[in-house]
Amino acid sequence: MAIPVQSPDEKAAQETYLVLLHALSGPGRHLPWPEVSDSAGAALRRVAEALLDAQTTFHATDSGLAARLAALGALPEDVSRAEFLFADAADPGLQSLAAAASIGSWIAPELGATLVIAALPGLGTPALLRGPGIPGEVQVRLPCVPDRLWETRSARLAYPLGWDLFIVDAQGVTGMPRTTVMQPL
Repeated sequence: MAIPVQSPDEKAAQETYLVLLHALSGPGRHLPWPEVSDSAGAALRRVAEALLDAQTTFHATDSGLAARLAALGALPEDVSRAEFLFADAADPGLQSLAAAASIGSWIAPELGATLVIAALPGLGTPALLRGPGIPGEVQVRLPCVPDRLWETRSARLAYPLGWDLFIVDAQGVTGMPRTTVMQPL
């Protein structure tokens, strides 16, 4: 009986997936990638390769990234119906993307999207976080994304409705599940 052997790409995707799981289970913590990426854009591709398959839908604001994700076999979809949304924090369309992202429904909250955003360089928002995975509350400095993204998230969040968020950079990822309440400081 032959034992299946993971390819290097499969191993990298599995390691990335584990980091993503840990990032959502410890909201607000910046967790390192198994290997540093060349850029935040490369980190977006890394996450896509770990999360997408031939049965998942996505929307990417960058046409080059969208083409690469489609080549993986994932299904391009309109922003309001996509399971996974990929964008750069510097993208002028980020706000409309976040506003249009699916938050699920009361019958099917699991249909809420997952946003994957490449962070801007620099210091981000200081915030107080509460919710599952956080003992009491914790003060953190979240990665740098436009403040309007946090406002949109807050306005659209009505647990169990909402979207999960990964903010990535070349060094790692910060997860913010829809269950996490964020108060800017």
